[in-house]
Amino acid sequence: MMTLFRSDRYRWPLGLLVACYIVSAVMYAVVTPVFENPDESSHLQVIRYIGRERKLPPYQIPDRRADTAQNMAWLVAYHDPPLYYAPPLYHTLGAILTAWTEMDDLPDRLIPSLSWQAGYSPQRGADPWNKNIFVHLPSETLAESATVRAAAVLRGISILLGAATIICTHAIGRTIWPQRPRLALLAAAMVALNPQFVAGSAGVSNDPLMITLLHLTVLIMLNLMRSRNAWRLWLVPGALTGLGMLTKQSALMLLPLGAVALLATSVLSSPGKLSVRSLVHRVVPPLTVFMAAALLVGAGWYARNYRLTGDFMGTQPHFAIQVPLPVFGNEALLLTLQSYWAAFGWALITAPGPAYVVPGLLLLLGGLGLARPPMPSVKRLSQSYLVLGSVLVLLAAVLMNCIALTQWATATGAPYGRLLFPTAGPLAVLLAWGIGRWRSRAIRYGTAVLLGLSGLATLLSPWLLIGPAFSSPVMANGQPVNARGFRNGDFGSVSLTGYQAEPDSLAPGDSLPVTLYWHADAEVDELLTVWGQLSGLDPTAQVANDSRWLGGTLYPSAFWRAGDTVAHTLILDIPDWAPAPALYWVRIGLLDSSNRNINLVGQENPYVVLGPWAVRRPMSVPDHATTTDYRLGDAIELAAYDIQSREGSLDIELYWSTVETPERDYTVFVHLVDFDSRLVAQHDGYPLDGAYPTSWWTAGEIVGDAHTLPSPSSEDGDVALYVGMYDAQSGERLAVIDGGGHRQPNDMIRLPIARE
Repeated sequence: MMTLFRSDRYRWPLGLLVACYIVSAVMYAVVTPVFENPDESSHLQVIRYIGRERKLPPYQIPDRRADTAQNMAWLVAYHDPPLYYAPPLYHTLGAILTAWTEMDDLPDRLIPSLSWQAGYSPQRGADPWNKNIFVHLPSETLAESATVRAAAVLRGISILLGAATIICTHAIGRTIWPQRPRLALLAAAMVALNPQFVAGSAGVSNDPLMITLLHLTVLIMLNLMRSRNAWRLWLVPGALTGLGMLTKQSALMLLPLGAVALLATSVLSSPGKLSVRSLVHRVVPPLTVFMAAALLVGAGWYARNYRLTGDFMGTQPHFAIQVPLPVFGNEALLLTLQSYWAAFGWALITAPGPAYVVPGLLLLLGGLGLARPPMPSVKRLSQSYLVLGSVLVLLAAVLMNCIALTQWATATGAPYGRLLFPTAGPLAVLLAWGIGRWRSRAIRYGTAVLLGLSGLATLLSPWLLIGPAFSSPVMANGQPVNARGFRNGDFGSVSLTGYQAEPDSLAPGDSLPVTLYWHADAEVDELLTVWGQLSGLDPTAQVANDSRWLGGTLYPSAFWRAGDTVAHTLILDIPDWAPAPALYWVRIGLLDSSNRNINLVGQENPYVVLGPWAVRRPMSVPDHATTTDYRLGDAIELAAYDIQSREGSLDIELYWSTVETPERDYTVFVHLVDFDSRLVAQHDGYPLDGAYPTSWWTAGEIVGDAHTLPSPSSEDGDVALYVGMYDAQSGERLAVIDGGGHRQPNDMIRLPIARE
């Protein structure tokens, strides 16, 4: 009997698993904008066309390939009639389900990312920048967009189909191993907790329908393999196969899979005793029923293709636009494995590298378990031909899917792991059996941990990966109340009104993200670029810079409306060689569409200045320096010094130590005086030539401060070197106390120097 709805104590964990999947899938659907699931824009165009025209789109071969960014911009844009090649079942059902709306706004909402038109494509990786294929307007909401409402309904249907696939996966495991319910639950969990499967099941696509039909067909085949004299019932999987063929061409693999199931059952049920005549008698009737039902339901569309276009599969329009791979090599294999687990959006949003260890370990454990020598299980399986036959069917399904993927990926240049989801359930059942062959308790606990990590990755990916990549920069409620206001940022059509930047303290090698809040004072009709530079006192000596389109690729300024408040983040990467400690300022400017600086209104200055930020580098007193014990005021100590006499100069390095943060910016004086206390040479100035004032020093910090004086001549006689600090506004020196508690004359520290 079928085990799709078997009632036992393992039913509630399955229900909990399905509920968790649905919650996760809804999260993916919420954070992923419309059109940003693979081919979602194409599916919506076909659904809209069928709903409006009451006919299938005409067969048309595009006149260009996806070999340049500009061609990609053209291909992903709106087309009427649409450019697509898939069988019509899903799109016809979609048109029926969305008959209440014609999606009139779809043509205006399909705005390809301007990055295509600029000559470069969205970037693949774990960072959130430039992952969108389309521009997304603020009105892209359920309340304001018929297309968004239709997409929400269709995404909900896909989510339910994904739940059905999980249930079918569990039922397949229970069918094969009814006495080992944990294997079925493990297999279902490996599907439900696959982040990529969940993400793919939250989009408008014919994939969820085809995947569900395939899993349901395999499940019914496995049950029919256990029924005697049920050859007429093979009509059911045949009809489902036909429906799959009308959904997507990849369902054609069910035709040979049905033959494999019947042959495996017939041969293994009577090993060594089955004659050719008996084999024909057992196989031909059910296979005939199966094939006849499949072809009767699904072959009409393929026959129509051949009659009208000579293209039996109807895939020539798709092949015509793709750039094929020279060979399906290691790079393609790696991308396939990666995108089977986590490559969201149009396979552009990837997880950090360590995240892929989890599926790798599950695959390794399951694969090694399946291949574990010796294989007494095979001998036992031969005594239960149904189990062995079922395993062969699953293996055949996975193998055919892998072969089809490599051929498709080579022809289209798209080695995406989601193309293996038609057999995600069979693969999970096989891996679960392989893991179950290990008798080690550590492996069982380890598998549980890996599943927990899978679930965690599934729950967190929408918020940590997808959300940041697709988060709209439009601030519906204006800039945050905790943003730092900015008054003098009027660039004409837009104004910089505030910013946020953390952290306050930085070190070389850190990144400084600065979120800018821009207000559109009028409708902006051009593509502006915002640039930011990080530099010290000298604005020309920049150490970091970043420039991007204002509003990013999600909502570029050319689409802004009057009154919009838009957040834009620049990331300034501080190099390791940046001078530190020092204060740095961020200078922000705008370029027009001709890449010319835009001046602030009423000023000749093309930028605003934010900051400063302190960039500090940990420092200690070097061994060659001479240590001292003097305190200047309550907050500063002279920890050490080093004097080097060079040709014509004295190089003096002072090492200040901070007890607590000084209240003011003090000036350092270095005086060279003769025996009669006459000033021979001096250098007064803020520490580090003003780059790092004392009011920014932190407790426990060592600051190296260099000063240079001309070398005393023989005519100067005996000279002495004195150092100290004073307040430049009042002229008052900081009191100098030595280690014994004695205040030094004139609040100066005498440093001995050696005469040449």
